[in-house]
Amino acid sequence: MNRVKSTSVGVSRKTVEELSERLNEPAWMKELRLLAWRLFEEMPMPRHKEEAWRRFPVRRIPSLDGVVSFNAGETNPIAGLDGLPGEFKGYLSREDEVSGTLIHIDGKPVYRAISPALEKAGVIFAPLSDALRDHSDLVKRYFMTDGVALTENKFAALHGALWNGGLFLYVPENVHVALPFQTLVGISDPNLGSFYHTLVVAERGSSVAILEDRVSERSGNALNSDVVEIFVGEGARVRYVNLQQWDTDRWNFTTQHTVVDREGDFTWLIGSLGGGKTKDFIRTDLIGPGARSQIYGFMFLEGNQLVDQSTYQRHVSGQTYSNLLFRNVLRDKTRSVFYGMIRVEPEAQATDAYQANNNLMLSEDARADTIPGLEIIANDVRCSHGATVGRIDPEQLFYLQARGLPKEEAERLIVHGFFDPILKQIPLEDVQNKMSNLVDRRFGR
Repeated sequence: MNRVKSTSVGVSRKTVEELSERLNEPAWMKELRLLAWRLFEEMPMPRHKEEAWRRFPVRRIPSLDGVVSFNAGETNPIAGLDGLPGEFKGYLSREDEVSGTLIHIDGKPVYRAISPALEKAGVIFAPLSDALRDHSDLVKRYFMTDGVALTENKFAALHGALWNGGLFLYVPENVHVALPFQTLVGISDPNLGSFYHTLVVAERGSSVAILEDRVSERSGNALNSDVVEIFVGEGARVRYVNLQQWDTDRWNFTTQHTVVDREGDFTWLIGSLGGGKTKDFIRTDLIGPGARSQIYGFMFLEGNQLVDQSTYQRHVSGQTYSNLLFRNVLRDKTRSVFYGMIRVEPEAQATDAYQANNNLMLSEDARADTIPGLEIIANDVRCSHGATVGRIDPEQLFYLQARGLPKEEAERLIVHGFFDPILKQIPLEDVQNKMSNLVDRRFGR
């Protein structure tokens, strides 16, 4: 696959206009981009005195003068998974195991496949740029409106101005997708940022699963700002897996938001293995009675990685349920920050909400800050939260070593057991095995 590395360096209003014109977008999207750019310019950079940012190295965030925002060259399509560049092989499952595959390389779609039966049933699984052309009114209804707002944070506004590459998945009412969809977002240019946008809409009574993998193999002090928006309709069921495996020099900012309607059921798994400095905003709004969400997260950090996650479980209606479990393993001089909040609005009586963050430290130099919290304005709820930070139990380690296992092998088995409740939530056994293998690679296997 030939790729021309002609890119736009630096960001300005002219950059935004040029990007919209290159993509031949409708007028409403160009207006939204320009509004987002104005908001971005007006918003101050994050400051340490803000609670959400006070544990993140805001003074070291790269200047936008050096941001490579989009690939202005040609990226040729590929015929299938065998045509993937070598650095991206092995991340995707076989196509007979999935309902469809979408691949972006350096911000451009290069491959798309979908089951003909699903396409006939009205399912849309396409690059967001194509959906913007073919289903403009449908995209406009959801894009950065009731999900991620342009004003949510400075990097969400930047994304609104510069988004380039993305997924649009639409599942009509009462359509059930048996096998998951899969996407790969690959960056081969070490200086190119990612401004990928995921937009998923599951209408009333539908069901679907999506696996997204973000990968860059080469180092570069690039800046990413990705957005995920997922809408779970009345009685719909959505499972979403987001695996981040960027190279360890990248500055990575994500804003992710799910809206779950009456009796909707949403399961979310977030895996963070890459990135140099990562700041995630992760939010679920349960807006209809009986809505449910389960959020699972895991990370295994090494070197000097930092992952800072702010989660927000918001209960708007009554008889809603949310459960969040994040498990982190840290070694070397890494650092994790977890700032979690459950908010129960006055109308959300009979809410059940839980939150737990567990951290396993493999090094004396690693550090985990965990700050769970509750904001409850209703009087008939069951809410709890908890957090742990600790090292491997010496008795467990002794038990395994006494049976002939070297210390590193014993630690590996304990880490696998620690992650097991999370990895079991991945809807494909093949992907579970890949994640397990990534853990093994941390131990040199």
